[in-house]
Parts: sequence; structure tokens; C-alpha cells
Amino acid sequence: MNSSEKKALILLKAIIFLHHDFTDEEKKVLAQKADTLDAHEELNWVMNFVQEDTYTAYERTRAFLKNALDHVETLQKVAYLCEVWSATNQKGFITEMEAMSMIKLARDWGVESEFIKQVRKK
Repeated sequence: MNSSEKKALILLKAIIFLHHDFTDEEKKVLAQKADTLDAHEELNWVMNFVQEDTYTAYERTRAFLKNALDHVETLQKVAYLCEVWSATNQKGFITEMEAMSMIKLARDWGVESEFIKQVRKK
């Protein structure tokens, strides 16, 4: 996984977590993912990107991810979204806002139906 893909995956998690501000548990999940991917520089970039302007962070993220994941295969895009779904669900629930944000991203990437099928299986 290259640096751009690491940024994309961590940013994807961060932007969904950001909907209700970052909890300590969510910050820990992001740090663990950075450890797993050896992506601490990418995590710092993501946090700066998000904190630059939290009000526009989601739309800026959509634009960034559309370009960053353009070359990634459909199944991998769905896997990234499912990973974020699972990480978000660790708190015991997923809010409607979080779910709709993930679905909107899936739609941007042309993988909406595949993502919804995977979520229904869980």
C-alpha cells in the first residue's frame, strides 16, 4: 500500500469519526491503524487536513478520496468502506449520519450497491 492509499484509508475513517467529534476510542483506532500500516506521517497529514477546517472537511475529503482511490479496484474500495463500517460499529451502533456519509462516498466511487450488499451480510 502506497502513501496515498494509507492517507486515503486513514482519512476515510477519520472523516466518519469526525461527525460527532473524535472520541478517545476513535483516536485510538486511528493510531492503531497508523501503527498497523506504518503510517504515522500519513496520520499526521490526515489530522492536519481535517482540522484545517472541520466544517468543509467532509466535502474536501470526498474530492481527495475520489482522486486518491481512482485506480483502486472495486472490491478494495468496498473493503475499505466495510473496514470503516466495522470500526464505527465497535461503539455498538452506527448513526444515520455516519451511515449516509459512507453510502454517499460509496456512490461517489461507483460501489454503492456492492457496499450495501456487504453491510447487509454483517
